[in-house]
Amino acid sequence: MDKNKVAKQYLLRDRLLNIDMLEALRRGSAELLAASPSGVLLRVPTVDGGATYQLSADTPERASELLDLVREDEPYLLFTVHQDFAAEITKERFRLDGENKCYQCLYEDADRPLPEGLEFRPLQPCHAALAASHYYGRIEYVRERINAGMLFGAFADGELAGFMGIHSEGSTGMLEVLPAYRRRGIGSALETYLFRIQREWGWTPYGNVIFGNEASEALQRKMGLRFAASPVWWLFRTDDREESYQERDS
Repeated sequence: MDKNKVAKQYLLRDRLLNIDMLEALRRGSAELLAASPSGVLLRVPTVDGGATYQLSADTPERASELLDLVREDEPYLLFTVHQDFAAEITKERFRLDGENKCYQCLYEDADRPLPEGLEFRPLQPCHAALAASHYYGRIEYVRERINAGMLFGAFADGELAGFMGIHSEGSTGMLEVLPAYRRRGIGSALETYLFRIQREWGWTPYGNVIFGNEASEALQRKMGLRFAASPVWWLFRTDDREESYQERDS
């Protein structure tokens, strides 16, 4: 059987948990390194020549076999691991000291109406400094996402009120509403807009919510996103990259 079909059959056994890997295959952004009825490993190139390895496996033995295929000479390594036992194996093997435990969630509801009084459009390079000042100072990553056409703004009376984008590995995130515009439903409006755009592209919108981020979880549930029953783990070395490329958000 074709390797892509094998991978999809495995990942569809738990579509919610594996939606990031399914979307990477659908969007053509991933290199399929291995696929079998017991596990799948993808390599998704990221900015600056690094890679995110996405791993889902049935057993510790299969997870370990798949990790043998990881290229340790990458400029930096990120992992998205979909089982707790695989996370422990990955952390130990690659000496990873950074982690984010996340809910995986996806959006499949009907499109919601967009509110009046807001204009939505891609951000331009002139917006990078302002956006970065509200996004943990991550200027290089913000610039890269703007240049890729993957960071969008909500504008009120011509002024940037908030923004949201698509991360380099494919998840929806980077949601920030500027302080003067909070409590006006702009976060929900940005999500509505970005979900609509992705569906027009033929994508299934999905994201990650860090365990314990109650405000973000509440917003995603209000928006109608479905949550996987078990977590995914983002794993990294804290000294490999500046924090801007490792922290996950929603």
